[in-house]
Amino acid sequence: MNHRISCPGKINLFLDVTGKTANGYHEILTLFLPVHGLEDSLSITESETISVSSNHPNVPEDSSNLCWKAAEMFAQAANLKTGWKITIDKKLPVAGGMGGGSSNAGRLLSLLQLSYPNKVSENKLAEMALKIGADVPFFLNPVPSLACGVGEVLSPLPVKNKLPILLITFSFPISAAWAYKNRTGSFNSSGLCREDVISSWESRNIEPLIYNDLGITVRKKFPIISNAIEDLKNFGAVNAIVSGSGPTVFGVFKDEATRDRALEELKNAGYPKENLITAFAG
Repeated sequence: MNHRISCPGKINLFLDVTGKTANGYHEILTLFLPVHGLEDSLSITESETISVSSNHPNVPEDSSNLCWKAAEMFAQAANLKTGWKITIDKKLPVAGGMGGGSSNAGRLLSLLQLSYPNKVSENKLAEMALKIGADVPFFLNPVPSLACGVGEVLSPLPVKNKLPILLITFSFPISAAWAYKNRTGSFNSSGLCREDVISSWESRNIEPLIYNDLGITVRKKFPIISNAIEDLKNFGAVNAIVSGSGPTVFGVFKDEATRDRALEELKNAGYPKENLITAFAG
């Protein structure tokens, strides 16, 4: 057996922190969009034990890897006596705010579900995904979705024309835990509720949705990120924000031509071309 699956990244087009649970987790309202044109590739081969390997030096290859945890959970739930050699071809930024590790784990669960049908219920699969991480359930079915709770209560939204985006990546990581811990301000700081987000998405009124509560503190801590956001806007983005907890930033453009002109402008401004990625979200 040898199976392979694509692992797309995500952006949070909209992200507002709405509260905090008794056990310390933050509640959010967010609009997840899968990113097309930038994804990892994951393959599995049956083996006596579980192992993980990757082409990226910063991806853990031991039991701390989320894929390792996902494989262990699936084997136990499905009562399987096998293991898998898991190989991750990494293209998504590591700890870059695009959900790379969560995507790998979620897509692995989906791949195992396809490879061993009728072993685990869909509800059990979703339960396992949430135990691995709050973003992981989204990647079981990565379509435009409104999410609340800690990110696990998902409502798929109509798929519209995909948004042209331009990503700027950075080599330093920012942990989501740090971003949540150090955020400032009150809850619901966007002023938008669930119905507002749905209405704006369905009417294609995108600009008000481009908001990230976590990005406020990240921009203050890392001026290079703030500069990148302003450059994206100066070169034609409708708006630009931090992706998730950062450090990756993205700009949304009205069309591909404007985005591609911005790409050239950023190169001319001195941004390394390997840190500039054109893609689509939605």
